[in-house]
Amino acid sequence: SHDCVVFCQRHMETYMRDTTINWECGVPKESQQQQNVLNNLRIKYLTKILLTDANILRSKVISQTEKFARKSNEEIQALIKKG
Repeated sequence: SHDCVVFCQRHMETYMRDTTINWECGVPKESQQQQNVLNNLRIKYLTKILLTDANILRSKVISQTEKFARKSNEEIQALIKKG
């Protein structure tokens, strides 16, 4: 797993030059709740990377996302099964 990258990004995002005694990054201790938070952060960071103006493939990403959004649930399930 690449959780350390997500933890590092979240720590850089939340550190406000406060003492570490009061610092809370918003990620719970190891649990299912932590996995949910990490998954949400992965989605957040990936979205920002893919949709930044610096991404030369940004318009292609948007186009493919719009195309995918028009698919039916059956089509999406078939894609998931196909891998």
